[in-house]
Amino acid sequence: SAGNSTMPFNVLSHGPALGKVFGLYYSTMSGEKVSEMVARGYKTLADAPSDPPVFSPETGLPLARGSCPLRLTSANYATDNRQYNLRLAEVAVCAAFYGQPCGGAAKGCEVEIMAPLPSNSDQEPYVGAGIALVAHSLLCSQHVEAWQVDSCELVRKQAVVAAGLQNVNGAIKLRPIPSAWMDLKMDATYELAFQEVVFASANEAHYHESENYRRKHDVLAWSRAPPTAVFCSDLSCLVSKFERR
Repeated sequence: SAGNSTMPFNVLSHGPALGKVFGLYYSTMSGEKVSEMVARGYKTLADAPSDPPVFSPETGLPLARGSCPLRLTSANYATDNRQYNLRLAEVAVCAAFYGQPCGGAAKGCEVEIMAPLPSNSDQEPYVGAGIALVAHSLLCSQHVEAWQVDSCELVRKQAVVAAGLQNVNGAIKLRPIPSAWMDLKMDATYELAFQEVVFASANEAHYHESENYRRKHDVLAWSRAPPTAVFCSDLSCLVSKFERR
């Protein structure tokens, strides 16, 4: 886990890893304002998965996997919100691999996601970006030679993810956190000693209106350099930000 009551979270102790990144949300499992998200257990399927559409808990609109041959499963209990997050991530990851996320000639594949449920369910719509990123990292390793696998690893100690996923006219984009959370997330990033936090591009205006932005250059406000807010619109941006290649 990301941390517990006896061992406080230390960002510097977490080197690059395949299919692992930190999401900026509190979970009972981590006991911290950050939770480790993990993709594991890649396996091929004899046929492409044919699961039915998953419905958005907010809008009621269906999201089908379509021709995407990837299935993401949950290692922990999957709420309706989590099931929808997994479907958003499946579609996003498939698009990033141009419809071919599975290794070799596999007709289908499956990856298990271990991402603790947020202690506050209001946070769940804003954890999907990390789920997609760790799945992409693990699947990346199926597309390269053995000596290149470290290029698929995620650099975890520099940045943390604070974004969800959303369906925008059939394309999966990063979902912004509520503007009221901006300073809380920036404060947590500073407390946890990450150098950067990655938000959805739609949060950029909210950041520029935040107290953290206002105090950014106030040397008396910080005991060390304040974190930098970085903005991404989609999974491809996250991949270029985190994967070592």
